[in-house]
Amino acid sequence: MNLEAQFKLNHDLHLKRYLRENSHWYQALNRDHNNVKALQTAMKRDYRLRPVDKVNDLVEKMELLNMFLRMLQ
Repeated sequence: MNLEAQFKLNHDLHLKRYLRENSHWYQALNRDHNNVKALQTAMKRDYRLRPVDKVNDLVEKMELLNMFLRMLQ
């Protein structure tokens, strides 16, 4: 793994944790350091850090709040 990939991994706590939990990525990163982008994409999908996931979480919270308000009426 080249130094640039190591630098990215060491400065992003989510990536570092994801790599430790999913060690098969070490092999992919050692073969091609350009796999860091794929690693980031997989981490964001699994940890629900994508903008789509955040919007969906907000919508779910709004629906829950709406249900509580209807129950109080």
